[in-house]
Amino acid sequence: REFKNSDRKPATYSLDFKAQKNFEIAGVMWNVFLQVDNVFDNLNENYVFSNTGRATNDARLPDVEETDREMLAQGGQFTMEEWDNRPSWYSSPRKIRVGVSVKL
Repeated sequence: REFKNSDRKPATYSLDFKAQKNFEIAGVMWNVFLQVDNVFDNLNENYVFSNTGRATNDARLPDVEETDREMLAQGGQFTMEEWDNRPSWYSSPRKIRVGVSVKL
């Protein structure tokens, strides 16, 4: 039995970094920046299965799991592990941006 808003999930963390430098060359203002989101490339679980509290797998009763595995095997498209895998339930990976802006 599932209850609304009963999902519990592991703690999450992320560290972002941004550095920028402004300087002037021949009367033109330049800005150079480096921005890194999720510096340590941590895989946070944003959504979880309510019965396990994890995004990696859904707990099933043994007889239900056997039935589900048979159903998936007949379809031939997915394994149980692939069925439970939800990439959209995880945080974004590390993102690095480097840029330059010019103010004339």
